Amino acid sequence: MSFVKKEAATPVNSEFKLELVPNPAKKFSPQVSQQQNAAITKLTRASKGLFLPNPAVTVNGAVKSGQLYNRGLSVKNLTNAMQHHDLVLRVSVHGEHNACAMATHSDISSNAMISSPSGSFSLGIAGNSIRHIDFI
Repeated sequence: MSFVKKEAATPVNSEFKLELVPNPAKKFSPQVSQQQNAAITKLTRASKGLFLPNPAVTVNGAVKSGQLYNRGLSVKNLTNAMQHHDLVLRVSVHGEHNACAMATHSDISSNAMISSPSGSFSLGIAGNSIRHIDFI
């Protein structure tokens, strides 16, 4: 029997945050904005903590979310709502590390790297749920 030693996670003074926001590249009517806000509220309630701050840690020099996210909101439900209501997912890390990027429904569906000039993020999707975030 072999044993694998798990690398220790070291807390850092940063936190990850996920936010659903209306697509900033478009202008929306008040009625559409109201529908978007209602969808964001509904998804936030169903998410079981996906949109709460998550403390960051370093493991082997890589910055990762310190806690796994709950399986409250499936990727399929999230991406369907994002597409239907023209929403994007803002992924950010703040504190000792600072970066922000936006993901479309197709980025999440294909589990693509989420990049911006300030940095890149990888969503750890397992079992049709977002479970963790890595900052690259």
